[in-house]
Amino acid sequence: IYLAETDEVVSFEYRAVAPLATNSNLIDYSRTNEWLYTGIGSGVPGMVAGTTAFHEEYGLLSLAEVLAPAIEAAENGYTVGPTLARVITDYYNLLGERDITTELYLIDGFPPEVGDTLYNRPLAATLRRLAEHGPDDFYRGELAERIVEGIRAEGGVMTLDDFDRYRVNRTSALSIRYRDTHTVHSAPLPFGGIGVLMNLQ
Repeated sequence: IYLAETDEVVSFEYRAVAPLATNSNLIDYSRTNEWLYTGIGSGVPGMVAGTTAFHEEYGLLSLAEVLAPAIEAAENGYTVGPTLARVITDYYNLLGERDITTELYLIDGFPPEVGDTLYNRPLAATLRRLAEHGPDDFYRGELAERIVEGIRAEGGVMTLDDFDRYRVNRTSALSIRYRDTHTVHSAPLPFGGIGVLMNLQ
């Protein structure tokens, strides 16, 4: 985020974080399907903490106003575009393994076509809770309890303490001058933008 008043570019780091109980003995990385789509491969999500952190610091609208369009789309339906239709088709077998993903992303058991309408009312309910209670509910309240319960039911080792410990890291961005005409910025490690900056130099 560029701050004109101070001529500063700040970065918010909010990647997912592995549970404290995770160790190299839990995951066999050569057998991807045994962990990638199960609870053992789940980390504490950072998106809610990160986006609400920079909203709280720099946002002009209330969180409820920001979330309103997404709640509307999830509740009353959104149109399937070409990219979403292709992704759902590619992951059709995986989505069909669970009742909830079948309900949310398939129509009569088959991938939707471009122009079809999908609904995600559980997401709408979650976003309403966020709008009302803020991110604390996601990391320390009922939503955290439900997420941890679901992950552990799928073989994960997540705990409520893992959620409670999650923090957003606010730092200054990395910057380079490109051909003496532009300044290019990127978030620092662990994001991959540093590779782009190095290639531009």
